[in-house]
Amino acid sequence: MSPGSIWPVVLVLLQPLQAGAGPLTDERASDFVRALIDERDRLESFAHPDELAMSGRLGIRYLGVDHKFLISYDLDSTIRARVDPGRAKQAIQPVDPEHNVARLVLTFPGTPDSLSFLFEDSLLISPLRYQTRGWKVIESEHFRFIVSDSASLRDYHVTNLERFFEATATRLGLSEDDRSLLARGKLNYYLCANGAEVQRLTGYSTLGMYNLAYDAIITSYHAHYHELVHLLVNFKLRALPLYTHSLLQEGLAVALGGRGGKEPGPILELGHYLFASGMLDYRELCSDSAYDALDPSMSYPAGGLYSGFLLEFMGLEGYLELYLRHSGGAETVRATPISDSELPPDRAWQEYLRTAASRTALRAGCSVDSGARVLERPHATILANRDRYCFSIRDTLLLLPDDAWRDFRSEQFVLMFGDRPYGGEKYAVVADPQEISVYNLYTGNLIAKCVAGFLIPPTPFESVDEWYLFSIPKPVFEEEL
Repeated sequence: MSPGSIWPVVLVLLQPLQAGAGPLTDERASDFVRALIDERDRLESFAHPDELAMSGRLGIRYLGVDHKFLISYDLDSTIRARVDPGRAKQAIQPVDPEHNVARLVLTFPGTPDSLSFLFEDSLLISPLRYQTRGWKVIESEHFRFIVSDSASLRDYHVTNLERFFEATATRLGLSEDDRSLLARGKLNYYLCANGAEVQRLTGYSTLGMYNLAYDAIITSYHAHYHELVHLLVNFKLRALPLYTHSLLQEGLAVALGGRGGKEPGPILELGHYLFASGMLDYRELCSDSAYDALDPSMSYPAGGLYSGFLLEFMGLEGYLELYLRHSGGAETVRATPISDSELPPDRAWQEYLRTAASRTALRAGCSVDSGARVLERPHATILANRDRYCFSIRDTLLLLPDDAWRDFRSEQFVLMFGDRPYGGEKYAVVADPQEISVYNLYTGNLIAKCVAGFLIPPTPFESVDEWYLFSIPKPVFEEEL
């Protein structure tokens, strides 16, 4: 998402702000427009102090951005440069007269773009507070969850995100002081029921995103690791430009957090195929514009694998140094490719590719006699040795049912099985001649996958007497099966 793009924005308030402050007047609106266009040092005087505190609570700032709370909600600088405040057209629309809530709609000569801001008691605030009024707030050590449906957030989800935070904070070298600051300020996690709710909060048609203005994750995923990595990297750096080369920014988030309902393992294995098959060369990712021109189904897996290599080869400090070197204004980032001299030697990358092939989590084929029998059903058998489970299944296997989860709505279960009754199972393992997949039904994430077409050479999975055989490392699962 382009942080500087213009869309019809709604900024609103949850609680009444100042007794007797009154509704938004034409005079107050005109004063705000003057500040928005010409007198920008006055903009913060229009914002509620709580909004400014929320925006600044983690100490993250963007170089060249004077008003962080307006990121992606602001008037584009190119429009400001050619618009006289007196020529901007404004309209005040009542929204909730009882609480002095009104929408200010602005249009500008020579552009089809418009902005809309909501004021309450003549003060400007964020869309998050208004759109989430009445949502339940749950706090853990490092997170503040703002939840549309409180029944959808379980202790497991909170613990799972805290566990991911701890692992990622360690990878990023966050100090005890850093962790204490995050414990005080909290990582705000807005858990929405669906994409429509995410769009109401963000203005974007997406299932989840990181809001830079308020350092918040706004998502319909119970475990949106990717966006959380973005937030933690920005927190690690504290002060950084608004734009970063996509290979480094998105690649790191994929390497550590996966993307959009898929954990890192399955995505990085696709990235390995794209490189090992010759479909992509890492040099194609070194231009930001070329990276963005690729289909995301290719650029994200490939960028994730190569960024993981860079992180391993350069170390964290070296990676972040490269990250900042290729951060800046949007045009500068797009015009400045990563050069060969900044990257590890090609032979190191080729060796990494060879070793990455041996890291494959899910492997087709295994011996049905290789280990102790841990599960026996008419349609499935699981054996266990020291490191891996050997599966032999007909097509679908649901594992670890829990009565306490029967009333949980697993969106992934519904997507896979429709109206079939849900028994609170945690894992779904699905096999057919083309792919084998493993899902965590509590988070909805794909946690392991092997695709026949991505093997080199492509090889459909064979079944033995209509049984599919494959093995999975034990750490893919969170507990003993």
